[in-house]
Amino acid sequence: MLLEEHEGKGEHVKNVCIEALASISSHMEWNSYYSLLMRCFNEMIKNPNKQKLLLRLICSILDQFHFSDAKDSLDNVSNKGTTDSGMSILRRCSSSVSANEIQTCLQKVVLPKIHKLLSDSEKVNANINLAALRVLRLLPGDVMDSQLPSIVHRISNFLKNRLESIREEARSALAACLKELGLEYLHFIVKVLRSTLKRGYELHVLGYTLNFILSKFLVTPISGKLDYCLEDLLYIVQNDILGDVAEEKDVEKIASKMKETKKQKSFETLRLLLKA
Repeated sequence: MLLEEHEGKGEHVKNVCIEALASISSHMEWNSYYSLLMRCFNEMIKNPNKQKLLLRLICSILDQFHFSDAKDSLDNVSNKGTTDSGMSILRRCSSSVSANEIQTCLQKVVLPKIHKLLSDSEKVNANINLAALRVLRLLPGDVMDSQLPSIVHRISNFLKNRLESIREEARSALAACLKELGLEYLHFIVKVLRSTLKRGYELHVLGYTLNFILSKFLVTPISGKLDYCLEDLLYIVQNDILGDVAEEKDVEKIASKMKETKKQKSFETLRLLLKA
């Protein structure tokens, strides 16, 4: 039923199907849960036009990962002892499947499939990035630390694109990533943005993007949670207001057509930071 609905039609039916399948997956033993994930990937090969829908389903199924008492416990897995430590962490998995096998399936099968989708796509595709993050959060912390930079760098590079729609999608994808990861990763994302957007009109895009991301998270006071990266945030704001962004002769021609240069957002960013 999920794949039979035509694009743009029956959105309510699609949403209900995704919710139902995700709910069912939350009660499955590992083998059935894993088979359902693999079927989603296989269906993408058969129905490439349904990729966006199937990625939503994959993300929803990953949200129902229930083979550990707490996802954060996986950060305690050492590089040398995934079998013993895994058994103490993944307590709810089927007795016939070890924690080591589950981690291996996620890291060696599921994650590479998602990375292939990323490498094959010439678009931002927030759903693929979210699926990658959700798998990484189920793996030991060292895996997250080694693979997260490539995902954030990939999204950030799309902010250099001349097409406004691509830049908008990249901003939305970064905000979605931060929502998935938590504000403690804001400093990391800001550092990647600063290393990616360094000259000319890119600096306008940097200031605008920072404002976009912060506006999604600073709706209510967060009491000092940004203190650890405040210096970097203020540097971007100051540079956007006082810095010289016309480093190349053609910058003004490009910038005059760009949404990010028509309205300076850094004063608004300052207000957001003061309220936070």
